[in-house]
Amino acid sequence: MPTGLALRKEREELPARVARQPTEELARAVVEAHVARVDRYYRQPVDGPWIAVGMPDVEEMVAEWRLSRPVVVPGPAVSEPVVPPRRRRWLRRGAA
Repeated sequence: MPTGLALRKEREELPARVARQPTEELARAVVEAHVARVDRYYRQPVDGPWIAVGMPDVEEMVAEWRLSRPVVVPGPAVSEPVVPPRRRRWLRRGAA
């Protein structure tokens, strides 16, 4: 498969690959790696027909990744249950 077609196919699959990444850093790395491959393709002489691939916008792809993640709202800190102080069970008898 010509390099241009392979890159175009990779570009079509890029949103799904980015969505599977667990962290923003990994999602950004996947997009930046693709951009580097496309840039290298654009800069080198091409054997056969030249195919326009298109450069994805890294920030836009990362923003889409953030929107696909569930919003985590920090709740109140979970503390240990409060245990009431133990009552003393002894009484002084005979001191009347």
